Amino acid sequence: MVKSIPIHVVSVAHTGYLRAGVRLDAGVNKITVSPGQLAAMEADPRLVVTVLAAPENNASADDAPPKGGVDSGLDGSGVGEQLPPPSLATGTLGGVVEPDGTVKSLDDMSHTALKALAKDLEIKGHTSMDKPALVAAIAATKIQYDASEADGKKPVADEQAEG
Repeated sequence: MVKSIPIHVVSVAHTGYLRAGVRLDAGVNKITVSPGQLAAMEADPRLVVTVLAAPENNASADDAPPKGGVDSGLDGSGVGEQLPPPSLATGTLGGVVEPDGTVKSLDDMSHTALKALAKDLEIKGHTSMDKPALVAAIAATKIQYDASEADGKKPVADEQAEG
């Protein structure tokens, strides 16, 4: 029995970025994933993942309703309901979070890693930039991310909340 987990994923990578077998668009993506996919996405420094509901409360479409229960897809519940949009903030990147949870500043990243990040941020001319130019260009690029912090995670950024 595989559980499905509804999440919001804010991607600073390019549209078409693949992570855990899921194609993501730049910006906000609302998707449902398995626990393994969730773990892979949470480990990616280019993604900010917000879990919309506790995994243990979400049965996949293959799960049978509990004995005496009604399949929620048939009882009309949830029809017409919409989740509020995530609270977005705008900021600039100051670094990335490594898979082990440590924060690495842009200055501490390798030239190759900075070029990959600049490509994902669609910074023009990044292929010919040296390391100091890449750090400056990335630090000057504005990004948007979900600032609700429901799971306590956010990108390493200077926050400027939007109203």
